[in-house]
Formats: sequence, structure tokens, C-alpha cells
Amino acid sequence: MSASRATGRRRATPATSSYGFRFCSADGAVTYAHGTRVLVRLDAGTLRPAPWSDRFRAAGRELRRPDA
Repeated sequence: MSASRATGRRRATPATSSYGFRFCSADGAVTYAHGTRVLVRLDAGTLRPAPWSDRFRAAGRELRRPDA
């Protein structure tokens, strides 16, 4: 089984980031599992949603598939 591969579209609103993934065979022909995750950044003091930093957004763009 190969490592997970990021799939699908991910979007980042000011406080959320979502992404899809799948675990598949090395050649990508067989998918063993797939899913999505949503991350919400919270302000440490208020525990309210807070915008992601430009650095975080830039790191996320590096992980995108070329066709996403």
C-alpha cells in the first residue's frame, strides 16, 4: 500500500481548510480508503475561529495536486 495521497479540492476560508485523501495501491489502481478532513483554526484566547496565516496557506498550496 502506498502512502496517503491528497485528492480532490481543498478550500481555505479565513478560518477553515478542508482536504481529501485516499490510501491506494502503489500504482493507484486500487483505493483502500478515502475521506476528507476539515481543520478550523481557533484563537487561543477566545476559542473563536481565526484566520489562517499566509505561511500556512502557502504550505497548503505546496501540497496540492497539479490538477486540483
